[in-house]
Amino acid sequence: MSIMAAYAQSDARGAAWLLAAAAKKCISDAAAALGNEHSLNNAYRLLESYRANTFYGSSEPARQYERGGLELLPLIPSTERHIAEVRGALEQALDTVFAGVPKDAAIDRIESVLRSVAYPAKFNRSADSDKELTEAFFDELLKRLQIR
Repeated sequence: MSIMAAYAQSDARGAAWLLAAAAKKCISDAAAALGNEHSLNNAYRLLESYRANTFYGSSEPARQYERGGLELLPLIPSTERHIAEVRGALEQALDTVFAGVPKDAAIDRIESVLRSVAYPAKFNRSADSDKELTEAFFDELLKRLQIR
């Protein structure tokens, strides 16, 4: 289950914004990463949800369920929670910061940085260029997730 599904009335943009802010702070300040593994893990899960979930934030989710009938209706994501806006913000941030890089490769690089920041004893330190790009990605994501 996605972190944003934990509370049915939550606004997905706010949850994603909090995760992006925590990740950005932990990447730029190693001391902030100590004790914040859960936030970094949830930022990682957000990226994996974006990558793996085909109906996550779909603008037309009902088409995927046409053959299943009404019993599948509860599975359609709520547009009121702004999930599509989170997906759009993720796509735009990836396109801006990782222009020309395939999305899966960009997400792999971001996730590698998150792992190395969350668990420095287990994973090799990420290249400075990857850390800078990842920090820029989360900065761009924060800008795009501004709740108006």
